[in-house]
Amino acid sequence: MTTPGERQHYVFALISKLFEELPSHYTVGILYDIACAVERSCVNWGFLDEYLPRITFAISVFHAFGHGWACQCVYHLRKCVGFGLSDGEGCERFWHSISKLIAYLRVCGHHICLHTLDSQIQHADSESLGGFGTWLARKWKHAQMKWEGGQKDVLWSMWEPQVLREQWELQKHAATRPLPRKSCSAAKTAIEARDTLRDSIKNLENIIINGASEPYEIAEAEMELPNLRERLDKVHKHLVSKERALGVEGKSCYNHLASSPFITDRMNARALKVRLRQRLQARKFE
Repeated sequence: MTTPGERQHYVFALISKLFEELPSHYTVGILYDIACAVERSCVNWGFLDEYLPRITFAISVFHAFGHGWACQCVYHLRKCVGFGLSDGEGCERFWHSISKLIAYLRVCGHHICLHTLDSQIQHADSESLGGFGTWLARKWKHAQMKWEGGQKDVLWSMWEPQVLREQWELQKHAATRPLPRKSCSAAKTAIEARDTLRDSIKNLENIIINGASEPYEIAEAEMELPNLRERLDKVHKHLVSKERALGVEGKSCYNHLASSPFITDRMNARALKVRLRQRLQARKFE
């Protein structure tokens, strides 16, 4: 590294070098302080395309709570499958174990520095191997306690695990969906959305009431009728919500409001309110 800071190209270079040494069927979980930004860069700009399907990005526990709630829903270490009870702070523990060498290594020569680091790493490795059995037993006991506690929590909730998983997926979807933004044409956009929905309702009504003369067409219409009625109900509810967002309901005419500054300000104020409310909820979840 020749520059300070956590530059992403260093991460890409390290990951590429790692995968060059691994078999082609290996899947790797990568814990990084800003794993969310790294994966986003990979998706947007095509970095690590050949390895990306085999990578699971997550944020270490120590840094996860510094991210927003939407980011935690996707990248929090405890919410990602495959990482178990790891906290992702192994490197920090190792750096802490050799922190006593900082003052000495600042004044020693290059080769002495390398020799000292190699010797210290070998010493730390031998010590950790000596206590590996005790460490493994402690981790196993801790994992069993967590498993039993989780099972008790699920039983106490009186919900099936599949239902809880579905609710969690809905929570992630709600937390990560885009928030409304301010726009100079917010009123016009809302009115166009209303017109589109109303046209959809008319089309669905025509399909429902239009009886075909051929027997097979009548049979198909009867089979599709329940689905069409359900779609019609959903579109109508969506239309009502759009009309309420505009502040007008019923059979009033909206076309003259398309360029209304009041409606534009109202829609922008509503977008701002939604964003503030979502951020407040996310802060409470954090």
